[in-house]
Amino acid sequence: MLTNVLLVGAGGHAKVVIDAIKVSSPDCLIEIVDNNKDKVGQNIIDDIFVSDYNEIEQLSNQVFVSIGDCRLRKLVCNQLQNSGKKLISVYHKEASISFYSRIDDGVFIAAKSIVAASTVIHCSVILNHGSIVDHDCEIGEYSHIGPNVTLGGGVTVGKNTFIGSGAIILPMVKIGNNVVIGAGSVIISNIPDNQIFVGVPGRRIEK
Repeated sequence: MLTNVLLVGAGGHAKVVIDAIKVSSPDCLIEIVDNNKDKVGQNIIDDIFVSDYNEIEQLSNQVFVSIGDCRLRKLVCNQLQNSGKKLISVYHKEASISFYSRIDDGVFIAAKSIVAASTVIHCSVILNHGSIVDHDCEIGEYSHIGPNVTLGGGVTVGKNTFIGSGAIILPMVKIGNNVVIGAGSVIISNIPDNQIFVGVPGRRIEK
């Protein structure tokens, strides 16, 4: 059970993280910081007020980066880890997580998500509401799996990749690093690094 958590990042994703923490640990003290001066002092939710990012050294050692954007999340995670901070993971109690999965630090798993056996989730991945990650999948660090995405068995997702809401990735497909897959897409074959794919079946579009 979490007791005192510092969230870094006060956008919309932070509200989802706060909810997941409070459902499992209602007495947890949550502090939140952001480097956007316009957000400092705001009540983000439930009388949790945003502090300045520069105050981070004075706050909790249970740290979680509550930023949805893959690249920005990676940047902040690296800064924190280089300064000696250890990142915690946050799982909603209504997520289904296999005993036989492996989940690294800094991961967020939202309500109704499913993580099946022999799956590996690397550092600071987001599994959003209702996402299904079937057996033997692997998701690279800092990737974001959107709401109601389905990854068939044996799918590999690279680093810093975003998969939009409701997309379906067929079994054994390999998705590269820095890929964006549009909402509702159906991906039937491998995608190399640094691509954008949309549609049914998925097709490449120019950046």
